[in-house]
Amino acid sequence: MSRRSARIASFVALWIAWAAPALSTPPVETVIGDASHAQWTPYGSGKASNTRVPDLPGGVALRLKVRQKGAQPWDAGLSVQLKEGVQAGERVIAGVYARAHTPAPGRETAAVIARVQQNGQPYDAVIEASFEIGPEWRFHCVQGPARRSFGAGSLELGLQLAGEQQTVEVGPFMVVRGGEGERTMLPCDTRITAG
Repeated sequence: MSRRSARIASFVALWIAWAAPALSTPPVETVIGDASHAQWTPYGSGKASNTRVPDLPGGVALRLKVRQKGAQPWDAGLSVQLKEGVQAGERVIAGVYARAHTPAPGRETAAVIARVQQNGQPYDAVIEASFEIGPEWRFHCVQGPARRSFGAGSLELGLQLAGEQQTVEVGPFMVVRGGEGERTMLPCDTRITAG
């Protein structure tokens, strides 16, 4: 295991240890993907680079610079493979540390579309939501019921970033299924309901 992987695995273990006691009745959630088993993969027209962020869990972020607004928001972005599947109607929450490094000219935030989706054609969405992120690091969560069932190894978390000319930084992520209501093991700073 590399030093970076070990740091991320330690972060995930500490994260779960911190979150579990804070809940009087912990929700029954299953981690279907996290930064200890997969890393972000850039795609499309954006330029990606790693950057050190000492205060971020894991200490490293991936910066994606979108030099020109795309014809479609998915013309540039990031994706990461998830290890488990979901059942239709099951609650799914996807969370990611992210911030706007350089918003589009005249804007103070960056535009993001987050999707838990099929990892191949036709890229059907399990959940998806559009939201804005500011310059501060926050753990942004998207939550909703799975639109349909998908098996293990057939899903990914995708961030579509070509909706604007912008630079976005992302760090560790976690996706869970199950549980109920508003309680979750994830340390959500913001929570967006999937549409």
